[in-house]
Amino acid sequence: MPACPYRRYKNAVKQTPNLEGKTRNVKSRYPALQLVIKVIKILAILITLAGIIASTTIMAGDGLIHIDSATAFSVFAGMLGILASLLQGILIYATAELLQCFIDIERNTRKTTHLLNTR
Repeated sequence: MPACPYRRYKNAVKQTPNLEGKTRNVKSRYPALQLVIKVIKILAILITLAGIIASTTIMAGDGLIHIDSATAFSVFAGMLGILASLLQGILIYATAELLQCFIDIERNTRKTTHLLNTR
């Protein structure tokens, strides 16, 4: 019975050859970049939380800038700061996801090349 194409793909997913023809684990291709992705994601969350806390402090009127007569301005500035913090956090987190996407594209390209060469 001929081998199922899905099984060949599944085996290629588990192991891919390096330049010498020996198989190696796919997940160990870019360990430093994986670490950078994790650090960027953590920083995105921390920056977002710090921005939200700072903006909430501005809204409460206890921030570094004291504007006694402009309570409405403090609320507006705080709301704008929260929105900006959320947007900034999402963009930084998306940068990490984009790096992960590039790694996944490279991994899938390697698997496809291996599958096409084993035919």
